[in-house]
Amino acid sequence: MKVLFISDFSLKHTIGGAQRSNDIVCKKGLDLGYEITMLHIDVPHEEILNKKYDIVISSNMEAFSTHKKEVLEYCCDVDNHYRLEHDMCRYLENDVREKLFGNCVKTFFLTEYHINKFVENYGNIFKNVVIVPDPIKKNTFYDYNNNRSEEILYSGFMHPLKGTNNFVKYTQEHPTSNFVVAGWGAKEYVDFFNNSNNVNYLGAVDHESMPKIFNSFKSMYYNPVIDEPFCRSVGEAIMCGMNIIGGSDKIGCLNMYNKIGKDEFITHCDRADASFWGEISYER
Repeated sequence: MKVLFISDFSLKHTIGGAQRSNDIVCKKGLDLGYEITMLHIDVPHEEILNKKYDIVISSNMEAFSTHKKEVLEYCCDVDNHYRLEHDMCRYLENDVREKLFGNCVKTFFLTEYHINKFVENYGNIFKNVVIVPDPIKKNTFYDYNNNRSEEILYSGFMHPLKGTNNFVKYTQEHPTSNFVVAGWGAKEYVDFFNNSNNVNYLGAVDHESMPKIFNSFKSMYYNPVIDEPFCRSVGEAIMCGMNIIGGSDKIGCLNMYNKIGKDEFITHCDRADASFWGEISYER
């Protein structure tokens, strides 16, 4: 089966959760024997779009919507199109969004919270919806059952919409608590954490080292401003046995975890890459 997978960025461009999840999904597809062509924003697209594919999968499209609209238009019209949605898709105009999602054999959302927010914001325009969470492997992210520090962890991309300002305020309101930050982002945050008496700033930590980090602390703070469809870092943390302090009502994976329980949550995440491809079919 020939597959075209379209997403604006990969892990070579940025180390976000969507990019990591797409990478895991695509590697699983290759393991299953599918021939996958990747199209990112910096790849010449004309020749790629002129070829025939059994399946076309679109994911994050924000950069295409502003810099290469013809790729977005292609997804709105091509046959056998599947959509793997990672964010809230606010970057599209309503008519374009309706056309894109209207041209889907199936639409994949990360959580029930995710699809409910889409329906709330855009109306019930989504057909053949499938819920598959971000893939997180349980043999990598698991509870070591060791002793943990009382220091509170903050992890990931530091950005106002991700709630970093909320975390800064929280550290100031709790001067007798100690915090550890494993993240990257704007220099203003780096400077603040490096000059805070109660914050130990580790900088950006390799993803391979994060299971050990998550197992080193009892709690992680995360209180986003925006709705998080899943939030991969929080999902990884709770699979490692961490408690989450902050805005659980806005975090899709926590809503899912609280509804179905720990064991089922871990199972769904561990099997997510296989579950995704199990929902893909095509007709020659």
